[in-house]
Amino acid sequence: MGVNSIRTSHNMPAVELVELCDEMGIVIIDEAFDMWEYHKTEHDYAEFFKDWYRRDVESWVKRDRNHPCVIMWSIGNEIGDTTNRRGFEVASALAAEVRLHDPRRNAAVTIGSNHMRSEWAQKCAHVIDTVGYNYAEKLYDDHHRRHPHYCIYGSETSSTIQSRGIYHFPYEDKSVTHDDHQCSSIFNCTTSWASPNTEYNITRDRAAEYCAGQYIWTGFDYIGEPTPYDTKNSYFGQIDTAGFPKDSYYAYRAEWTDGKTAPMVHITPSVWDFNEGEIIDVTVHTNAAKSELYCNGEFVGSFEHDHSVTGMKISEFYKIPYVKGTLSAVAYDEDGNVVARDEVKSFGDPVKIVLEPEKTPLLADGRDLIYVAISTVDENGVFVGNGRSRMNVTVGGAGRLVGLDNGDSTDYEPYKCTSRRLFSGRVMAIIASDGTDGKITVTVSSPSLPTESVTLTALPAEVEDGIEIIDKCETSPESTEIPLRKLELKLIGSHTLTKDAPSAKITLNRYPANADDCEITWAAYSRGVATDSIKIDVTEDGATVTALADGEYKVRVSSKNGTPYSAIWSEICFTAEDIGELHLNPYKWTPAVLADTVSEPNTKEASGGYRFFEENGYAIFKNVDFGKNGVTAFEISLMRAHINDLPFELYDVTDGGETLIGTFGFTATSAWYVYSSNKYELSAPLTGIRDIKLTFSRSLVFGGFKFYENNPAYSGINAADCDTVYGDAFEKRADGIYGIGNNVTVRFANLDLSEGASSVTVYAKTRNAHDAIRLTIGETSYSLEFDRDADSATVPVAIDGKINADLVFLPGANFDLFGIK
Repeated sequence: MGVNSIRTSHNMPAVELVELCDEMGIVIIDEAFDMWEYHKTEHDYAEFFKDWYRRDVESWVKRDRNHPCVIMWSIGNEIGDTTNRRGFEVASALAAEVRLHDPRRNAAVTIGSNHMRSEWAQKCAHVIDTVGYNYAEKLYDDHHRRHPHYCIYGSETSSTIQSRGIYHFPYEDKSVTHDDHQCSSIFNCTTSWASPNTEYNITRDRAAEYCAGQYIWTGFDYIGEPTPYDTKNSYFGQIDTAGFPKDSYYAYRAEWTDGKTAPMVHITPSVWDFNEGEIIDVTVHTNAAKSELYCNGEFVGSFEHDHSVTGMKISEFYKIPYVKGTLSAVAYDEDGNVVARDEVKSFGDPVKIVLEPEKTPLLADGRDLIYVAISTVDENGVFVGNGRSRMNVTVGGAGRLVGLDNGDSTDYEPYKCTSRRLFSGRVMAIIASDGTDGKITVTVSSPSLPTESVTLTALPAEVEDGIEIIDKCETSPESTEIPLRKLELKLIGSHTLTKDAPSAKITLNRYPANADDCEITWAAYSRGVATDSIKIDVTEDGATVTALADGEYKVRVSSKNGTPYSAIWSEICFTAEDIGELHLNPYKWTPAVLADTVSEPNTKEASGGYRFFEENGYAIFKNVDFGKNGVTAFEISLMRAHINDLPFELYDVTDGGETLIGTFGFTATSAWYVYSSNKYELSAPLTGIRDIKLTFSRSLVFGGFKFYENNPAYSGINAADCDTVYGDAFEKRADGIYGIGNNVTVRFANLDLSEGASSVTVYAKTRNAHDAIRLTIGETSYSLEFDRDADSATVPVAIDGKINADLVFLPGANFDLFGIK
């Protein structure tokens, strides 16, 4: 990949790592602390810092100070203490302790800081030798100008997120949350605090010539911090937990290695198996001077790669309709000579298991390991890049299986097992000896596939302290499952749905055909969230889709495939025109991504939220149908780490105007990456079809909103707003119905009492000394008694659901009716 330095995080590294870096010529930042005196969690090292930091610094520096790989001592990572005077004092003390035990200054003192905007953090930089910036590249130019003596480098950058072999199109859709709980590998997934994409991370770093370089977060995926999902491990790595490189690995390799001595070229996506005609974003990365892309031998395009400090674009994206066949890339040097090739091919169902050990001999010391990559190929020997087959592994002879992993962040099966599914076509088996020398046989079986084996050799080993045998994997229950690997859609009809032709037919094929039966789900999406503006009628071989409103939609078929998530999915895009304008229903949850206008290009976040990177951001929603009853309250969800007070404003911007509805204060939870919801009452109702605007004074994630409809059945209905009134004598006015005589019936129809009702109150006055009104709901009647001084009467009821309420005025009645509640 071209890495020449590692920053260890965020504690003293294992001595074996330091020794390996000495041997391999990789220099390191040797890092000690993740907190000083301020706690990050309740019972962390801050409990012991004051009593132990001197002893810990001494043992740490003395252990590692004569390792030639160590170029910097990092005294802390993202230390909140550095934002005040006390933190400056501690930084000074720590730097002095390090220098005391490294008197020859074999390595520089540094810190990895995400607080460099703070005045005190900048003062801390004056007592150390090099200054590490965590996700603060925007500060480089200003700080270099104001503090030219700073030795600046990126101590933590990137934080782009990607899942190996997973691609969510199109590239322009910067979404970080999907139903499969995976992150797209076409460079359109990132976090709010970090680089927009891998290209940005590479080019902006090398363009800052006064910057020593950068440490990207991270090299490998790791267990924990599964942003943006609640799965088991991170997505930040360029290599997954099983050791398989992702596509981003090759983007860095293209810019960090020498094209003259080790030329390479790589196509993304590295899997070529989609729906016929689907538009695929394809890019080519190479460390050579030029690349060309071909599809089935036909020229697609070329790109001249600028690897200099001024090169701001490292590759080209091509949009190619999918067809079966071969994508091939050719790389050329400056003289036009071909120096590297890459290709990805379409494939069918797997027919053969492939075992690829990284080496064949190992030492029989119980510690040496061999990594065996397991995959499948189709009948033409082509790698099945979306394979999900279950692999059952047994090890015989002088060896044992010590672990299985597929790199899938959503797969909770244990690492210490003998059976695992492929993920994006691969799984890794880790083999060790049993302490004896001899042959080791690794056998892999899978339902409906021929069993394959490979033979390894355990060589005699002399171990001074005896042979350590790690427990082998527990035998997994026998599994005969055959998972899905693909849901293939084919469109019969047009991608454009119109008033005259609002429907289209989609056929569905499952691969492999003998896959286990799994529930198949159909849904329509608009801007990444589910919509009911497309009607889907499922048939035996697919579905018929019908557009109900104008817009751009995706119809998706998915299957959990025996997992907790929609692990397999497939989509077809539609545009609906001249069918009818879409009115937004504010009385169900409205995700932020349904905004018609936003203040800046945004990244889609969890649950259809929008990330506003700048302050004073806004979102406008058009054609919001509040109906005739209007609203009384609304709820909004926001997310912002470490800040509780998030003020915002709500405007009515119908017909180009801008009327302030209200200014509100939002109180957020401090939980990491979790939305908070607040509910507010409105002083005046919104009715009819309106355009609304929400503005936010801080950068944050806006999740969405829901308005609560004014339900007149509960708040009170003016008698003049009844649905029907008929009989012998009455006069209907704006504020009620006057002079009601006998044989008059007033109906209030379709009242929504879904929350239930325990009483009904009628507001009226009689001119008689005593009078009565009969209330009829369904087949039940109630009598409401009035005397001349009463202005209302109440009867107990037990009703719910949608009802009609009839008020019947009896012979001799003489009422003025004002309302019902």
